[in-house]
Amino acid sequence: MKIETMKENSKNDIASFYKIGLGIIAFLILASCFSRQLNGTGWDFEAYFKAAGRILSGDSPYLYERDFSYKYSPVVALPFTVFHLFSYDVARWVYAALHALLAIVLPYMLYSLLKPSWSTQDNEARREQKEAFVMGVFITFLATLRFIDSEFFVSQIGLWIIGGILFGVWLLQKFNTHPGLRVLALACISLASLVKIHTTLISLSFAKLKDKKGLFLIFSVFMLLVLIPNPFYWLDWVEHMKRSSFDLLIDNTSVNLQGFYPLAINHLGFAQPSLKPLWLALPFALLALFTLKRFTLEDLKSEAPHILLNVSIWMLLGFMASPLPWQYTYSVLWIMMPLSWSLASAIEKRWILGVALFLGFTPQGIIGKAASYWLEQKQSVFAAILIFWFVMLYQSKRLEKSSTSNAR
Repeated sequence: MKIETMKENSKNDIASFYKIGLGIIAFLILASCFSRQLNGTGWDFEAYFKAAGRILSGDSPYLYERDFSYKYSPVVALPFTVFHLFSYDVARWVYAALHALLAIVLPYMLYSLLKPSWSTQDNEARREQKEAFVMGVFITFLATLRFIDSEFFVSQIGLWIIGGILFGVWLLQKFNTHPGLRVLALACISLASLVKIHTTLISLSFAKLKDKKGLFLIFSVFMLLVLIPNPFYWLDWVEHMKRSSFDLLIDNTSVNLQGFYPLAINHLGFAQPSLKPLWLALPFALLALFTLKRFTLEDLKSEAPHILLNVSIWMLLGFMASPLPWQYTYSVLWIMMPLSWSLASAIEKRWILGVALFLGFTPQGIIGKAASYWLEQKQSVFAAILIFWFVMLYQSKRLEKSSTSNAR
């Protein structure tokens, strides 16, 4: 009896520790967002806000501006029309509050999606899974605060992308048979993937050719969003991107550019502006294409963790292949890493922990500006994230083998 009481007290102590730790993380996220609002620029939110205002006036969202002009899909500007209920200064703070709240809520959204996959386990196994997930959040926070903080600084949209995907997957998991909610779920996922054109790669997770009905529905919802609010705005987008391409030139001092493109320009002597550097990403895209499993929408009922993992792999590859993957784009790791950690074997946890420690301890505020600049000029962040990408790829194959053996 005494031993059982001690075990129960130990479990309560661990639960209290986790609650306090998660509370501290939430406080630090709020502090980061608030301080960035006071000292940051909100450049990107300003671009979204102006684009939404132009749409409300019946004009194209695209207007060339030298710095931080709107470059996203036309439909992405529509949600920002809501912020025109306020003055710009008030709207920027409202957006910041929602942004911070989203960052805090995202791990819980992910947890709610992973929890059903633990339902067949006994109580002790479920408790261990829960503790492992929470520990994954702690480790991920160490790795990603620098990216989340940078996203707050410019009022970026990376966390909203992953939030839209999680919400869409949650709707499909809970209300898959409801036609209206199914369309809403696909709209959320499609809108999130359309924010940055290269994130449309996530659609490959659902490209199961045998599922013709599901593919037709996915394609229909996606194309509907492409055509909203005006299909001719895409012509303006093309011209806008042509005109602004020379604003994106990379030089050797661009330490916060991490990916295939800056690697090709700064270290392999590729010319710019050009799409040729993106050939470096092709072998990895082909590896993912022939390695990753495809899913139907019905698979979300039982395979949500595996689907989210594959979506994360495609999304991360899209970011790494982008011609301009600013470091704050990698705020999406805030959800990808605890997802991967919750699925990881012991050896995989060592790799993830190594990547997390490297990303967490290399910012210039910790190791000094000179050392940080040298590492980042050598594409150190890109190298760490590429290692993590391979870990996720391996996890996907392991999950596929496991589901195949269970089916037998």
